[in-house]
Amino acid sequence: MKKRSFKTHQTGQMKYFGFSILFHIFLIFILLTNIVIVSKNDNYKNLFSTAKVNKDIKKKQAEQIEPIKAIAISKSEIDREVARIKQIEIMKRQQEAKRVKDLQEKVAKLNKAKSKAAQKYNEIKKEEEKTLLNLHRKKNALEKTLTEMEAKKQEASDEVKIVKERAEHLKKKIQKEEARKRLLAELKAKQEQRMQDILNEEEQQLTQEQKEVSLKKQQIVKFILLQRNKVSKNWLSQERYIGKNLETKLEIALSSAGDVISVNIIKSSGDPALDLSAKNAILKSSPLPVPNDKEIFEEFKKYRFTFKPDELKNG
Repeated sequence: MKKRSFKTHQTGQMKYFGFSILFHIFLIFILLTNIVIVSKNDNYKNLFSTAKVNKDIKKKQAEQIEPIKAIAISKSEIDREVARIKQIEIMKRQQEAKRVKDLQEKVAKLNKAKSKAAQKYNEIKKEEEKTLLNLHRKKNALEKTLTEMEAKKQEASDEVKIVKERAEHLKKKIQKEEARKRLLAELKAKQEQRMQDILNEEEQQLTQEQKEVSLKKQQIVKFILLQRNKVSKNWLSQERYIGKNLETKLEIALSSAGDVISVNIIKSSGDPALDLSAKNAILKSSPLPVPNDKEIFEEFKKYRFTFKPDELKNG
């Protein structure tokens, strides 16, 4: 008995000792993991700091290589740009007007359907009222007949029973007709409410979309002017282009951060030197100002830029 107790005690001590060793190994593993993570974070911070310093040095060197000439935006330039944007947006306005017209036609169709449904309901209602009136007349006639039959003791009781059964049947039929009438009225009310809800939703959607289009146009004009201003500052002006009414049309692709991905000349001004200087001015202006709104940025993701020396130098 004592030997068994000693063995049990010894087994308990071994289990406790084993658990203690596993717990200490787990603590050492957590400590080593935290040390490695801290070391990696320090290395990443050093790498980001070095990259930032190199970027600042390259930027200062680029600013020392070529001087930048700032050109102010005049009111006439803004007016011309706004006029140009308005011309560009004519097609979009026409499309918007067509969409609005389609919505209005849809609303008109819903109103027409509502009117037809009301007319159909009135026809059904008149027919049901006519049927109900006939049933009431039949009921009154049968009740009168029943009264007369009950007054006459000589008539057989089976005939009285038949009349009563017919009267009860007619009564149930009338109740069903009245329930059907109430159901039709409820369906009409629900249908009218549903149509009204659809009309309200369409009107709210139309108003909200018109507001969003107006705000979107303002943001587009704003960022086009900001981009033209930055490009004009980075264009080395040449007086021989002034007064010749030249223009170069380019297609620009931008990243979401405003970085110029590509610039392609899609319509030459006739002067290769002017075309090249326009392309270089755009590349030098990277990154260009772009909106944070993703939907508005889609207008700048790939778009056409008209480069006019007369407008850029009139300020």
